[in-house]
Amino acid sequence: ILVGPAARIKAVAHKYGLYFDGSAGTQDWYTATNWSTDSVPTSSSAGTISNATVNIPSGTAEIGTLQVESTAELNISAGATLKVTGNLTVAGRITGTTI
Repeated sequence: ILVGPAARIKAVAHKYGLYFDGSAGTQDWYTATNWSTDSVPTSSSAGTISNATVNIPSGTAEIGTLQVESTAELNISAGATLKVTGNLTVAGRITGTTI
């Protein structure tokens, strides 16, 4: 990689291999291509949300273990649910109705 003197490179280390990268250009939890593995998390997944706002618009989103970093926000819409079957670590912000 060649960069000029004014360039900044920021490495982001994710605790888990699955992380929300927003590649689809949306903030939707259920869009598979928004996740680093191009698949929506399941109850056995361990994932990280960092430097992003993620929305769960409806239904029940499941994940085994979730880390919401200080630079992240997770919004759970009215009528939607986040089901975490393992550990939930929150340094950022979660808004919504049901976890």
